[in-house]
Amino acid sequence: MLPVSGSPTRNFQAGQVLAMRMQEQARCPNSMEEFEEWCEAAGMKKGGLEGLKSLRYWPQIARKYAIPVHDASMVNLLYMAIYGRPGVKETAYQVMTESRELSSYCQESVRPSHSRRYGEALQNLEIPEALDLLVNAVIADNARQAMRGEVTLDEANEAGVAAHLQLMDSIESQMEN
Repeated sequence: MLPVSGSPTRNFQAGQVLAMRMQEQARCPNSMEEFEEWCEAAGMKKGGLEGLKSLRYWPQIARKYAIPVHDASMVNLLYMAIYGRPGVKETAYQVMTESRELSSYCQESVRPSHSRRYGEALQNLEIPEALDLLVNAVIADNARQAMRGEVTLDEANEAGVAAHLQLMDSIESQMEN
């Protein structure tokens, strides 16, 4: 949707280019350089893409200013679509191109990760690990460490974990380290 008045910002135009090219190519860009090429081919000047260039430093910015992962979910999604490992990019593509996954990502990614983990544990009290998590959270002050369960994208995919949850786990593990 275009702005009501004036012309779209360069970042908005770059977003349009990204969406069109991802749809054409059926994938995320391979690199920032490829994304810049897409923008240049669409008539945008490379010098006008300074907002995109600063995305390269997003993890350092988020750490320096202690920006919680759930307060920057869309920037995290864009960062992973451009700079993520190939498996993460595939998941980001799935989230960005499937409306149900994108809606779920938008809803879930703004919740703090510990909140989501506790919710999952409460839904699975018959699993000993879920019960352990809740007990540790109540008893100990280190609930954050207790809920950290690293799973590879392949394992999550095989287990039927939704793409938006896989991507959120990838973002949280990369951005919080």
